[in-house]
Amino acid sequence: MSIKLLYRAEDKTVANIVRSGLLRSFSAAQVSCASFSDLDRCISPHSQIYVFLNPTDTQRSLLETLTAQNHKVILFGSLGTELAADIGIEVEPLGTQSTDWAKVQPSASSMFNASRAAVVYDSHHPLTASLSLRHRPLSRYDFTDEWNTLGFGRITVEGDPWSLCQRAKTTQAEAIAQVMDKGEPVTAYAAIADMADSALLWFNRAVGPIDSLEWTIIEAFCSHYRADALNCIPYISEIPVGYSGTVTMRLDCDQAIATARPLFELYQSLGVPLSLAVVTGLPPQPDDMALLKDVLTAGGAVVSHSYTHPPNWGPDYHTALKEAQQSRAWLKENLPEAIPVHYAVSPFHQNPPYAVKALGDAGYLGFVGGIIHNDPEYLLGRSGQVPLCDQPLVSHSQQCMLHGDCFHQYDN
Repeated sequence: MSIKLLYRAEDKTVANIVRSGLLRSFSAAQVSCASFSDLDRCISPHSQIYVFLNPTDTQRSLLETLTAQNHKVILFGSLGTELAADIGIEVEPLGTQSTDWAKVQPSASSMFNASRAAVVYDSHHPLTASLSLRHRPLSRYDFTDEWNTLGFGRITVEGDPWSLCQRAKTTQAEAIAQVMDKGEPVTAYAAIADMADSALLWFNRAVGPIDSLEWTIIEAFCSHYRADALNCIPYISEIPVGYSGTVTMRLDCDQAIATARPLFELYQSLGVPLSLAVVTGLPPQPDDMALLKDVLTAGGAVVSHSYTHPPNWGPDYHTALKEAQQSRAWLKENLPEAIPVHYAVSPFHQNPPYAVKALGDAGYLGFVGGIIHNDPEYLLGRSGQVPLCDQPLVSHSQQCMLHGDCFHQYDN
């Protein structure tokens, strides 16, 4: 059994992003891709779950064939008008009234800043009953317009892959999430269409909920939804069997490394390892080096935070490559006990695709990134392989951040 992703040629980049999300949850062994134009490869005897990306009315007959054969189907993005009607959804263009849904008006007096429109999930449907995130503003920031500590990215209304696609109203399908504006539903965001021999799950966004904890809905749909009647496939959990969660503790040492010692000693007293991401080009002073060695001795890690902490790892690929190489070289020379250093924390959590390529070419195996402000391709609802990159790099989005400026602003 496997999952097959079907897409149009013009959606190849979006398909790469969605494919990576599917790989992170279901593995390369269970995920394959094909273009809608390659009809011979669209239907496979081994595929039990299909993912359609921005299907048009041209794909109506293909969808009808699959739903008659005991398959689950996931639909991401815009729907052809007639195809939508086939599954019990009415669609129309977003319209100009959607322009303000995702806007955020920063306010210094607010604990955080959020858009007026938000995705709100049904609390009763089997797929959403255990969802930890029931209310998702289209945009929400905890620190300026940079950080969101609740684990989701930005939903736009601008027609890009991260945007709402259409205004939609369910007729026979069941809406499991609505976009609410001023307390009123303005469009369906996710819907289920249950049939005797099939089930369809639709998200009103080309990338679905790929940048959010809501991605667990995709995993639940594939792994156990209607297990008594439809095929299911397993997903890979980030959490080991027997555990309910994991926490990683890391400080990004942009400057004064030694000031982290009191926190390190606190964690050490609790038996919890603490790791440090180091900007290596300062260079560190003797008391900084002493702390780095103590962290390693206590079971923590020291990873790269670049050489000079530039935005985007630098303005181009060659600068980013040099930053990544110089940082690893310094760590190898000055902290041989930390070698091999295969991981990095991106400065400002900024990861343009050229910088990600540079990290791979510099010998890194993964990086910590993901932030609501920029590079949405690398804000991952589930950690693992990154998109738009030939190297087998992995990433982990770590948005939950205690920022010094937040502490001073809120005095808490």
